[in-house]
Amino acid sequence: YGVPPHVEEEIMSLPNKFSSRVARVRTQFSLLEDCQLLISRTGFREILSDQKFLRALHDADVETSDATGLFDVLDADMSNSLTISEVYQGFIRLRGPVCKSEMVAMRLKIRTITRLVSQIIEEMEDE
Repeated sequence: YGVPPHVEEEIMSLPNKFSSRVARVRTQFSLLEDCQLLISRTGFREILSDQKFLRALHDADVETSDATGLFDVLDADMSNSLTISEVYQGFIRLRGPVCKSEMVAMRLKIRTITRLVSQIIEEMEDE
């Protein structure tokens, strides 16, 4: 996936350096983030075919029933590629069950944004 060999070696050595799994995972993401990697949709599909990766998501309480839709959820800037930061932040937000209040809040935000965009379009048409 384009990870430089020295970074891969450092990541592989981390289990010996950290007793805390959380600290180890944060460090792994930090090392990968420094590489400025971009993950394509195809590359993400390949990653999702790795049973160890899916098991890690499950262990982290990240819902994977719609694994193919994860790419679009994580692609916050809609660039059609994922940065390591988008993946990390997205997985942090995806942990645990979805609350009804989160769904309602998101719908209200989308409604507000849609209204604002409509107002901008109307103002541009009036000019």
